[in-house]
Amino acid sequence: MNEESSLGNPFRATAIVLAAAIVFSVAFAWQGELWTFATSTMVLFAATLFLLCFLMVRHMRPTFKPTLVLLLLLPAWGAIQLLFGRSVYPFQTWLNTVLLSGAACAYWLASEAFQFPELYRTFRNFLMVFAGLVSVLAILQMLTSGGQIYWMITIPYDAEPLGPFRNRDRYAAFIELLLPLVATEVVQSEEKSLLWAVTAALMYGSVVAGGSRAGVIVITIEILLVTILFTRRSVLPEGRSFKAGATIMLVIVFATALGWGLVMQRFRSDTQLFEGRREFLISSIQMWRTRPLTGFGLGSWPSVYPRFAVFDPGLLVNHAHNDWAEWACDGGIFFVGIYFLVAWRAARLAWKSPAALGVTVVFLHSLVDFNFREYSIVLLVSILLALAEAPVPTPD
Repeated sequence: MNEESSLGNPFRATAIVLAAAIVFSVAFAWQGELWTFATSTMVLFAATLFLLCFLMVRHMRPTFKPTLVLLLLLPAWGAIQLLFGRSVYPFQTWLNTVLLSGAACAYWLASEAFQFPELYRTFRNFLMVFAGLVSVLAILQMLTSGGQIYWMITIPYDAEPLGPFRNRDRYAAFIELLLPLVATEVVQSEEKSLLWAVTAALMYGSVVAGGSRAGVIVITIEILLVTILFTRRSVLPEGRSFKAGATIMLVIVFATALGWGLVMQRFRSDTQLFEGRREFLISSIQMWRTRPLTGFGLGSWPSVYPRFAVFDPGLLVNHAHNDWAEWACDGGIFFVGIYFLVAWRAARLAWKSPAALGVTVVFLHSLVDFNFREYSIVLLVSILLALAEAPVPTPD
């Protein structure tokens, strides 16, 4: 596919659809209603069908990579559970199957589009700019909205909104995915390194000011990893060490200006940092032992948990606060094994690609949170995997 001028339009439209799906899913992350998930997924299905038809008419071979097989096996397992009646909550299993199918479509669409160097570079820039804009939105809302989303939406029963997300930990995961792209661009860019340095500082500072303890720990480790992994390459311009050091200083200054008070107060005052999570994990282990191979059905953890609960927090428990434990309960050892292979693939790619580093970090963060229950995170993970696997275009 090197005839970019004649074939680029359908693939450019594909990239636009992917960008629109990301913007829509993030902008409506606070909503949490079925129609938001359905809208993104239907658009991705339609784009996939269109591009497949285009490739067939042009007698072109679709892009195929092993990661696509893994991502397709996830919804396939949900379909098997439904087919053999192994789900205790068929509607949720069907819904999760459809959503995971949409994520697989997003990966394939991105793999096709990112074969074109222009689209690769443009989409990467879009992700970085979008992350910066969302971080600015989050900061402004924290300072002026009184806890409302978009200055007009009050989220009931949830005191932790940040940016367009209902929860500061989901927001932190969003930033974790995209910060490595921005931080790497600081040392790679000749003309815009200051712009990207400010963007990285805003992204980091917004997580700190938002008060996510896991987010602050993970994102601090992440930015240090980026500095170590991507400033030792001989292809980077001279002065990269200075740029990396200056960026870290800028990050510290922005975080201090926005305020460490909330997150430090949460570290000091909350003596039981993992309160509830340990009990949820114990319950999840007991749940998994009951059906270790098939699980109870994708999306069924909240329905099954009361049977295995070891304590009553006095609130509705809708997640295990550990995606890995929840995957094991919902889909059994096979299902969690597929996710492990996806995470392993991302970890191997992380040595050469900042896009995969963000994915790896979020998989690790998900040991203590439920980031993959946010559909925008799922879509971004799929797209970033495709970005990491795409051939990196040479500079013009």
